[in-house]
Amino acid sequence: MRGKLAAASAAVTVLAALFSGCGGDDSTIQSVSTTSTTATTSTVATDEFITAADARCAEANAAIANLSTDAAVSSTATQQQLNITKQTLAGLKALGAPEDPDGSLADFYSAMQDQIKVLKQQQAAITSGDTTTADALDAQLTQAQSDAETAASSFGLEECGQQGSSLPSDSTTSATPTTTSVAPATTTTPAPVTPAPVTPPATGGTGGTGGTGGSPTPPSTSGGSGNSGGIAP
Repeated sequence: MRGKLAAASAAVTVLAALFSGCGGDDSTIQSVSTTSTTATTSTVATDEFITAADARCAEANAAIANLSTDAAVSSTATQQQLNITKQTLAGLKALGAPEDPDGSLADFYSAMQDQIKVLKQQQAAITSGDTTTADALDAQLTQAQSDAETAASSFGLEECGQQGSSLPSDSTTSATPTTTSVAPATTTTPAPVTPAPVTPPATGGTGGTGGTGGSPTPPSTSGGSGNSGGIAP
């Protein structure tokens, strides 16, 4: 019993020393409390928040859109999407707390938390080889993304909650032949060559000479002698 009393007495002594060190002025304590409250509930203008938030979301959307869709690296892609979503949410909250009269910003944050939750479940399913469960979770992820888009739009955000666009791949472009490279070479058909007309030779003196050469030969009289040599019947 005496031991417990001694310990309690020592604790009171330590507390007394701490308070005595702070002094009797309460202004110091009030100053610390004010500083802590200001840091916790820092506010930011709505238009400034929207500009900064949309810039962050645009980068995150583009990064997610360009993740590989190859089934062989689906686990890595899911983990990367999870990391990007978590970092984006943390970055948005670090921008400050703008006025949220209808709670749409809070709904947007809640929808992002739902995405993080589903992505964690998908990552665990893929790691364990349960692709059926991982595929089934796609519907929940799509719903969470739709909720985020609706809430972000209600708050006035343009990029947050949207889907990014994938960049064109250089390898795909180079592998696709262009029309010019695969088109057959144009064959020029030569125009038909018409032979020049041949002018017939003149029929002047040469024709006369031909007439002379072609004069009939008088019949030979030796034919009768041949026939006479035969035996008359």
